[in-house]
Amino acid sequence: MYRDSTILRLYNYLGSVYRETKGHKDSALFYGVLTMNYAVRCSNLEFQIKGIFQQALYYRYAKSNPEQALRLNLQAFNLMEKADHDPQVFWRICYNLGDLYSGIEDLENALKYYLISEQLIQSGTGLSTVATEAYKIAIWQGIANLFTKKGDFHSANLYFNKAIENLPKVTF
Repeated sequence: MYRDSTILRLYNYLGSVYRETKGHKDSALFYGVLTMNYAVRCSNLEFQIKGIFQQALYYRYAKSNPEQALRLNLQAFNLMEKADHDPQVFWRICYNLGDLYSGIEDLENALKYYLISEQLIQSGTGLSTVATEAYKIAIWQGIANLFTKKGDFHSANLYFNKAIENLPKVTF
């Protein structure tokens, strides 16, 4: 078990490194797939999701293919819906889906997933308090932007104010 989790952490780490390295973006995809497949064999849901995240990030940023990133995040969402536990990643899947749907102007689905993420993040993220607060602010900004696009300026203002009120909690 320890060996498996070490290998999974290594694969995921290498995917992250290559994602940030110029000229080696395809290696990020390779390690994302490797992480996911190894996690499936080990029945490790957390790293299965992280492998999917690596792949989705690759398609979104390296290949400018938000539709494939969306499909991968929906795959992760479906895995979490069937899971018997949440390794504190479901909120992030919903955040990604809200952001991706917003990017393709599907405002109803974007709002749906941002609101789910807002609810789930209250249970914890597995991240530092500051990082969690930063994600809450990003979620509220996303929701506010959607309400602005829909012409619901009252709701947009409520969420923008929520984000602004919480900015002092995010100190880097």
